[in-house]
Amino acid sequence: MAIAALASMLALAIAAPAQAAPGDIVGQSCISKTGAGGCAVLPPTQPNVLEIPAGVVVAPDGTDVYVGSGQGITHFRRAPNGAVTYANCVDVISSPVDRCPATDAPADAGSALSANSIHLAMSPDGKHVYAVSWADALLWWTRNPTTGDLTWGGCRDAAINSSSNNRCGAGDEFAEGNFPAGSMDFVQGIAITPDGQTIYIADQTEGLLQAQRNATTGVATPTACFNNTGSAVAGCTSVAADIPMALGGIDVASNSRDVYARSISPGGITHFSRTAGGVTSFTSCVAASSPTASCATAGAAPVFAYSGSLGVVGDLLLTYGGTNLTPSGTAARFTRNANGSLAFGSCATNEAAPGPCAPLPAQIFGSSGGKLLVSADASSIYLPQNGTSERALTRLTGSLAFASCLSDTGVAACNAPPLPTPFQATGLMALSPDGRQIYQAGADTLNVYAVEQPPSGGSAGPPATPTTTPKPKAKQPRIRSVKRLKNGRYRVRVRVFEAGRLSARFTGRLKPKGKVKTIGRQVNKRVRKPRIYTIRLKPSLLARQRKVRAKLIVRIAPAGYVPARRVKAVRLK
Repeated sequence: MAIAALASMLALAIAAPAQAAPGDIVGQSCISKTGAGGCAVLPPTQPNVLEIPAGVVVAPDGTDVYVGSGQGITHFRRAPNGAVTYANCVDVISSPVDRCPATDAPADAGSALSANSIHLAMSPDGKHVYAVSWADALLWWTRNPTTGDLTWGGCRDAAINSSSNNRCGAGDEFAEGNFPAGSMDFVQGIAITPDGQTIYIADQTEGLLQAQRNATTGVATPTACFNNTGSAVAGCTSVAADIPMALGGIDVASNSRDVYARSISPGGITHFSRTAGGVTSFTSCVAASSPTASCATAGAAPVFAYSGSLGVVGDLLLTYGGTNLTPSGTAARFTRNANGSLAFGSCATNEAAPGPCAPLPAQIFGSSGGKLLVSADASSIYLPQNGTSERALTRLTGSLAFASCLSDTGVAACNAPPLPTPFQATGLMALSPDGRQIYQAGADTLNVYAVEQPPSGGSAGPPATPTTTPKPKAKQPRIRSVKRLKNGRYRVRVRVFEAGRLSARFTGRLKPKGKVKTIGRQVNKRVRKPRIYTIRLKPSLLARQRKVRAKLIVRIAPAGYVPARRVKAVRLK
């Protein structure tokens, strides 16, 4: 069975059309649940191991590929030519519908990974794999250097109920070996310093978290966390309120000193510095609009209009972002100064209003759900695009000029991908250490693309003309509860039924005949699946002193839908 599957996969290497340039991507092989179109087939005993895939990493020695999916990690062996074969998988749950029924879940890791957005990082020495997800925990496995198989290592928790959730120990502060309770809420990325000593986690709600790594055992010891003043939980370090800390994409420079994370709201890139001993501190930032007291540099609009990712190569930082599930976005290039601060260089976009950015063909990239890849020499930048009905995988040159793209949905500027299976949602991808393959996971499929110089056929057509169709209306969010907390804050629990931009604010009159206006600061967060979310609001002191009869307005704005909102009367105290 394995030999037949391997033969099927190797036979799938498909010649590229004519006139490709160095760095262009061509289809090589694929492995999937069904084997449709000639892909290699996943084992019938574990057909769902690529269900809801997200994080992808390749071992430093190039022999293994790991995909975070479901509530575990799927392991593939990588051949010298880049092709992959299924090896095994590990889970952190045990149930009748478990994806890896032959592997018992670790006793101390029950549900420590959610089934969505599992982000992975591999230690530079290839000894350990680390994972984070929306479930408020950092997990790790030890990797066998010969077989690539993973053995459970441990986890560290940051949930509010760390003392009673029976996972990752009972501690809820640094002194007890865990992250502070509530310091991890909506994780968007993980990175390890090239010296292998420090792990960083980017959280869209709670900012930046840090753990020191034992290079021998892989054990991660939480040591620090950072968030804005007024938002940092007890035990975390507060940074100025104007510093962008709704973090998503994260990367570390080769000097292991400079740490960069991209923020969604407010938009920008935040730069932290790390000492050789692992002490981290805020250093500088690039703002979305005009410079602030903390962010001396501004990026040109629309560079930070949406969430996104970034990559650091040498003295360059490349970043891109777009609206979730829409086919538009912006890529930008920054120069890293000697002290690690950033200087804006240029940008390119396919937004309708490009501003100072160079225009690119329509629909070739976009969405906030994927990961930018940069070649080792920064000559190629690879961008995913997973719109609601358009999908593409695009290459820009190092100067952000359009080079080529593949699309399975007919994006006009792209060629058809020479693989039988669709991109699905082009989420997180990984570039092999030798730079010869890109691994991209879609629903139940792992695609392998070769980075070569074969002939390529056909010419790119003109940019597609967008069509306008009536948008459906989003379902109203449901306010489940509003509770007054200490220090004048209110905790609001909201159920949403679509992914999108969730916002909440209080409005009211400070004087009997005064104008209705927002009381305090509006809170925004990006939500990526239907569920109950918690938002914390702090009305102004004057409004609370006057016990204003306020209106709580909760709004959800999913991509491609007309926004919907819910209003609730609240007497402030």
